[in-house]
Amino acid sequence: MESQHRNGSRKHYHAMSGTPGCIPDYNAHCETMDIAVSSLTDLFELSDDEQSELEDRRFIWLNPDRGASYAEVACCTDTCDPFQFD
Repeated sequence: MESQHRNGSRKHYHAMSGTPGCIPDYNAHCETMDIAVSSLTDLFELSDDEQSELEDRRFIWLNPDRGASYAEVACCTDTCDPFQFD
């Protein structure tokens, strides 16, 4: 059964990256945390250690020469439902 927030929206995750203090350069809506981590792993070609850190902490700092300063996975607690038209 799908996990839902109290407001009725489906639980989902945002895979984000960018520069602190700015709107994220990359923001993907993902149905699961695993998909969000995979999205960022593929995008930045993360090492196994970096992928493990992202899975555990949901945040890692990146060397800016990779195109972003951070990568993050956040659980959406908003009322949005990006999958409403699936």
